[in-house]
Amino acid sequence: MRWIVILSIIVLVTCSIIPGNSPQSETQESISQKIAKGKTTKTEVRAKFGEPALTTAKERGAEEWSYKISGSGNAVKIPGFERFFDSEKNKTLVIAFDRQGIVTNYALNEESK
Repeated sequence: MRWIVILSIIVLVTCSIIPGNSPQSETQESISQKIAKGKTTKTEVRAKFGEPALTTAKERGAEEWSYKISGSGNAVKIPGFERFFDSEKNKTLVIAFDRQGIVTNYALNEESK
């Protein structure tokens, strides 16, 4: 009985440490709610996601921003329990802008570590 109480406390503390709106929780669906092709501006993207990790100039004044999101950044690791949780993944959010600074395309790419 004592172990059940201790385990319950550990689980509750672990869940409260991991923020619900962390970048690791981003999905294609959540990003689709934040970015609209042909409508969202660079200023709005910067306000929602911060400064990009990489900015690339494209032809005709277009630009591409990349956000690197590490799957292990805010996660709490419990030794011996890794196989019960999602495997760590690196995520990259790539957003393309036209020369007016409007989103033309975006993609969330995931790679297992």
